[in-house]
Amino acid sequence: MDFPSGTVAFLFTDIAGSTQGFENDQDLMLRALECHDLIMLQTMEDNSGYIFKALGDSFLVAFANADQALSAAVSAQAKLSKFDWISNGAHPIKVRMSLHIGEAQLRNGDYFGLALSRNDRILKVAHGGQILVSEAFWAHVSDNLPAHVAFIDLKYHRLRDLNRPERLFQIVHPDIPGTFPPLHSLDVTPNNLPEQLTTFIGRAT
Repeated sequence: MDFPSGTVAFLFTDIAGSTQGFENDQDLMLRALECHDLIMLQTMEDNSGYIFKALGDSFLVAFANADQALSAAVSAQAKLSKFDWISNGAHPIKVRMSLHIGEAQLRNGDYFGLALSRNDRILKVAHGGQILVSEAFWAHVSDNLPAHVAFIDLKYHRLRDLNRPERLFQIVHPDIPGTFPPLHSLDVTPNNLPEQLTTFIGRAT
């Protein structure tokens, strides 16, 4: 395949609380990983995603455009959220996801650049079942959202090791979880954006 290059949309995922899950029951978690991997692999393939790293319970996926990445994230989260883990002999899991877009360098099938570091930091503040989106990614998709997809503006957050705060958004869709505690960020940075931007952004139909 032709790997995405230049400006690339990135989807990062991992299983929240996987270490504790393995401590509680390794066999059930191993089965959960099998089911999780099958769902992720099929969904990324269906949305033209290039999985350039799959380490442990994490997937790092590149897309040629933000629309593909958005579709993959929502579809994967919906399938994971609805999956009957118990009936399939698996430990119930929740997967956190982050989406960002930016310049990246491709070398030997791997990507390098600040876009990856920023997306990794965004992922780390998310909760299981949540999809977080950077302002850059939001700007690429906000004018032409798929039906039933909307965003909640979570304002600006300081993220570890990054010089500037990141304005973060949460994806909202009827088929995925929508209510979460505050993010695990260092703090929320005030801004002078209109107050209505802290509510839903998008369309319901």
